[in-house]
Amino acid sequence: MKELICSTVSSAWSRISSCCCCESSSTPSEEKKVDPAKVAAVLSASSPEVQELLGRVKLGGIPSVSTTTSIEAAQPIAVGSPAIEHSVWVKNWGPYPDPKNLPPGVNTINIFEGKLNYVGGKWTIDGLVWTPAQRTAYINACNAGGISVKVSLGGAGGQGIYNNTWDQLTDSNLQAVAQGLVDFCEQNGINGVDFDYEEQKSSQQRKQVGQLIKFFKETNPSLQASVCTCAGNEGPTYIWPTYLKEILDQTLGSDGKTLVDRVYVMSYDYGMGSSAATLAADERFMLNWISFLQPYGIDPAHISLGFDTTEPAYFLSPTDRAQLVHFAYENGLSTCVWDQMDYNEGAGTSWVFANYCPAPKLGWWWNLLGLC
Repeated sequence: MKELICSTVSSAWSRISSCCCCESSSTPSEEKKVDPAKVAAVLSASSPEVQELLGRVKLGGIPSVSTTTSIEAAQPIAVGSPAIEHSVWVKNWGPYPDPKNLPPGVNTINIFEGKLNYVGGKWTIDGLVWTPAQRTAYINACNAGGISVKVSLGGAGGQGIYNNTWDQLTDSNLQAVAQGLVDFCEQNGINGVDFDYEEQKSSQQRKQVGQLIKFFKETNPSLQASVCTCAGNEGPTYIWPTYLKEILDQTLGSDGKTLVDRVYVMSYDYGMGSSAATLAADERFMLNWISFLQPYGIDPAHISLGFDTTEPAYFLSPTDRAQLVHFAYENGLSTCVWDQMDYNEGAGTSWVFANYCPAPKLGWWWNLLGLC
């Protein structure tokens, strides 16, 4: 981290030097000249935070400036590991989203939502509102943009046949259902299934969902499988770890680790009737989830911190939301946003990536340093 910040400050210093150049040589090999008075003026106008950051990286506060300073190109900063996912859900009802206007920076989209159905003698995913042509056009656009696509099954209460779709599972049909899910993905160019099990009907059903996921992954290991959970995980009020454990314990491979690829933590939904979201609670819950999922072989990069920018009951202030994204960055977590329309219209297209960096956007001085 020290090397990263030092490199960034050096790059930022080059920008300051560039803006303060009073003349330049016509010979490419010669160095540009810098007016020290102009540099001093820029630094004196900088906020205390700039001074503090320069001091933190052991540059002794404000570095001395030579009258001849080499100008170096700013170096891009790699954000996260290849396993980091920035995803959204996109509803397949309401206005059809423009395939040419996909959320910038997102690398996974979950089409929400489908249901299980037995059609023509086999199990498949049904209930999607888009026409086959619309679905194909959207998936093709995502694939062309390097965006992975999954289909979400289930959802929360109030959606009738969708959230209750798991009632069709029996101990005897799980392998057939898994094969139907695999066939649907392979035939439609879909990268996997998001098992959004929120019905929580019984312990037996949770175990069936876990067994279904295992059969799905064993049938085609290259397909992705994710699960969703509410955020609350402390005390008797929040039973989500217990519920998720019943699912994950059925998904273990030969190495004793889960076959589930990713867990989406809906930090905007604590569950059990709680709706008073706070930054402190969100951060604490996410640290608990990291510890809980580690024995299953799920590292922080495969845990996605969920955001809902327009749900009043779970709304964080813009400052707290920025800090929570920064928290995800600091702890190596991925991010997910409900949903694509909220992502584009509710808070702007780049709010995640403006803060998924060494520190959240705190003002113009951070832009000057270019750390994000």
